[in-house]
Amino acid sequence: MKKTIVALAVTLGPALLGQNIGNASGPSILSQGANTIGQRSGQDLDLRFFANGSGIYDTGLLPYAVQNGALVKPEPLWGLEAGIGAYGRHTFRRSVLGLDYNGNFRHYTQATNYDGVNQNLNLGYTWQKSRRLLIDTTASAGTQTYGTAISGDPSTLVNGSSLLFDDRTTFVQAGMNTTYLLSSRTSVTVGGTGYTIRRKAQQLVGANGYNLSGSIRHQVGRDTTVGVSYQHTHYDYPRAFGESDLNTYTGLLSRTFARTWRLDLTAGVYTSEVQGIQNTALDPTIAALLGVGSVQTIFYKRNIMPTGTLALTKTFRRSSVSANYARSISPGNGLYLTSRLEAYGASYSYTGLRRWTFSVQGSTSDMRALGQQLLRYRYLSGSTTVNYRVAGPLNVYATYMRRRQDINSTLFQQDASRVSFGIAFQPGDIPLSFH
Repeated sequence: MKKTIVALAVTLGPALLGQNIGNASGPSILSQGANTIGQRSGQDLDLRFFANGSGIYDTGLLPYAVQNGALVKPEPLWGLEAGIGAYGRHTFRRSVLGLDYNGNFRHYTQATNYDGVNQNLNLGYTWQKSRRLLIDTTASAGTQTYGTAISGDPSTLVNGSSLLFDDRTTFVQAGMNTTYLLSSRTSVTVGGTGYTIRRKAQQLVGANGYNLSGSIRHQVGRDTTVGVSYQHTHYDYPRAFGESDLNTYTGLLSRTFARTWRLDLTAGVYTSEVQGIQNTALDPTIAALLGVGSVQTIFYKRNIMPTGTLALTKTFRRSSVSANYARSISPGNGLYLTSRLEAYGASYSYTGLRRWTFSVQGSTSDMRALGQQLLRYRYLSGSTTVNYRVAGPLNVYATYMRRRQDINSTLFQQDASRVSFGIAFQPGDIPLSFH
């Protein structure tokens, strides 16, 4: 009976939205504690450490800088990168702990002013306090400079699309959710998440935010769960007058079929109230009288819009595949503040061969500001990594990443790419997997 209750808690707990791409209103809103943190290719692994060094070739970097009235666009750069990392999961008697950490130092031989350190840490802990009570906690922190070096997945707090410029962004977030089983088929979950984002460039706006959420889920059959959820989200932007409040109401559906396929679906509406300061051009006569061409005015906008997410995943013994769609809200990228976000993504990873691992992923997002008068911003990214275990802990790998950014398709376009070849050391009988 006890094992049945635990299984139902995991099934009916806050897994649904935690796995979807669409919780882009900052971080994932209903995370599942340990969830998939520390997993690789859909499987749990004991804690593993690795160290790696590689040669890198970057093109299309976009620092926050202007020269002679135009954006600075450095020539392609060669360099070296050294990193350390750890990932994996550990199961205790009544809990699960997941860890994923990656840190690296980058050095460019031609332009040392672009050298830097990147760090990213994710922790998740799921604790079964009693037969009916499950508590999930998450924490993550990081500092990142280059969009070609991180995921474009909008479900993460800092991702490729949140770095409009290749300029340092630092973030911290933490959250907790509590799930209580009302019966063997029905659960209630309440929780919240808080976070902060800071950007090195003073003209790019950081963000503070929190989410409060609640949901009820009911298991209709062996493989189907339905439910409803509500979440309140708040953003405020330091050094710039502006804040937003959002209320989201959704219906939920989760279904497992053919044993290894899972479908997660949400659909509903959100209301947003956005206020801030904008520059307003003056009539030429008034401008001549006052000696200024524009003034700052306060704006307030309220919207009611549809929201929804769709995630389809399949987990094999040594591989996993997923596809996602989301229409939701984002805290922005430092220039675009509260924005409507529409995103698509897909990924595949494989560790089925004795010495080889392989992963490929791609995503695209479309951002439109809800309060500011800005044109559409679009971000596309893709990456692939191949790893080969030579002998013992020695691995060799190659990675290719590419991104495209544009504003209204023609106003601004920027392509960037990264190629890296390297070696890595990691004990274990499964080849190294970075993603």
